[in-house]
Amino acid sequence: MHHLIYSLVTFPTAPHTEINEKGEIVYSEVNRENVRKLEAYVEEMASTDHISGSANIQKIQDDVVKL
Repeated sequence: MHHLIYSLVTFPTAPHTEINEKGEIVYSEVNRENVRKLEAYVEEMASTDHISGSANIQKIQDDVVKL
């Protein structure tokens, strides 16, 4: 496992995970959609009226049981 020591941030990124063919979790940073500048990212994170994404906990639990 590699530990991040230094990260040059020239544009806002978001964490992204995928599971590859071997079943390994692959972590990467991807560009944030619709956020070009760090200032816009800070404003988005400071906003209390915007919650991105939602999760259906019951569906997730049902899917985990199927594994």
